[in-house]
Amino acid sequence: DGRSNALIVLKNEPSVAARNTAGILADHLKQICGGEFVIVTEAALGDVKVVDQKIVASAEPLVENFILIGESKLAQALGATVDGLGPGGVLIRTLPNALVLLGPSKTTPSDQSGTRYAVTTFLEDSLGCRFLWPGELGKVVPKRATIEIEPINHQFTPVLRQRRIRMASGYGDRKDKGVIRLGFNEADYHRIQ
Repeated sequence: DGRSNALIVLKNEPSVAARNTAGILADHLKQICGGEFVIVTEAALGDVKVVDQKIVASAEPLVENFILIGESKLAQALGATVDGLGPGGVLIRTLPNALVLLGPSKTTPSDQSGTRYAVTTFLEDSLGCRFLWPGELGKVVPKRATIEIEPINHQFTPVLRQRRIRMASGYGDRKDKGVIRLGFNEADYHRIQ
């Protein structure tokens, strides 16, 4: 109903990729239910601890639920780490008052989007969002008055170790035809690489 009772929490000094990923999640949650989801770092929670798999924070305003994006001290205290995840792997786990979304960001130097994959997997599998093709026209976001999710304990590593199409020879005539056919240009190609 246009209110949020959860904070999106990043580790202290998060990477640009983690901040962008948190922004993607906050934006989509707002599109779904109209609520403003505030993004903070662990330090903003004040005196925070984990008691019986539940996060207890002292900072005002007091919130009931936490969405942890990426690897952090809180995620580790809850037993959620990237250990055992390969390239492109995701971990999505609910706990009594937390949702943890993370993936490896250092496993493959060419693909450091593990946590982003966890967020988009959650948006698709748990909230019904669909990303049919690039851009707003290809996106389907369901509307709900309240977002509720079932318990989740999903850990997955794809069989293929690379999610991108590799073009070893750089941008050229052959790629130009394919990129134009998709409705993009050379600048778009280099931006999404």
